Amino acid sequence: MAAFHYLPLLQLQRDLYCLPRGPERFRRYLLQMIDWETEEVRLPLFNLNPMAREHVPARLDELLAMDADGIAAQEVDAFQTQCEATGTEGSETHRVILVIGDDAAGGWTNRYAEEFRARFEAKKLHDLKWIIGLLWASDPVDPDRFRETIRAALWRFSILRELGQPNTLRERMRQEGMVLDRAGCQLSLDQEELDYTRSIIEPLANATDLRTTIECLFGDEAGETLGFSRRGLVPNAGLALALHEVRNTATVI
Repeated sequence: MAAFHYLPLLQLQRDLYCLPRGPERFRRYLLQMIDWETEEVRLPLFNLNPMAREHVPARLDELLAMDADGIAAQEVDAFQTQCEATGTEGSETHRVILVIGDDAAGGWTNRYAEEFRARFEAKKLHDLKWIIGLLWASDPVDPDRFRETIRAALWRFSILRELGQPNTLRERMRQEGMVLDRAGCQLSLDQEELDYTRSIIEPLANATDLRTTIECLFGDEAGETLGFSRRGLVPNAGLALALHEVRNTATVI
């Protein structure tokens, strides 16, 4: 297991927006993100929209006023203590950061495509000793959300090492159900909706493609942002089912 160090970067992200929108701001963003001498990643700020308008720096001001970095650092310390108590600490140090994505008024990212990458392609950054908690500009500023975001990112790292890379929808649901459970997240559907969601997802459990995973985990509204099919699923239907089955049954679909 690794050791963990929280690196506060929200002020650095906010400072970027002190520059006028234009080439100089974009150049500063690239210099922060990439070491051009070695062509290696300096800071993995890929989800940050360097050309975002006023809503993103305004959200960052709220996050800084609430000391989101301090809250996140507390969660990292608590996770580290838990690892040490169970004898799972190690010599490798991973840096943990919060990054804000612009899903409110920018074309820089699609939230659900980026959520897929953050959840199921995280190993690429883990290998570079980074763990990212991804926040979104459209979400309300809530300390509990910061805590869940950081806990989920840390547990995803741990579970990915435990289970290996998930490739099928079933494996991805198992991973995320365990992550949500261990991170203490609350996400639920009534029994009728659970049964319906299971009936839609179960025949697709061996699918490996991004499209099916996004449609099933995040629901119809998410899929439509990418031009995907409607399956009659409510927001986060597959995630809620995965969490329910981890907490209440021995298997996931």
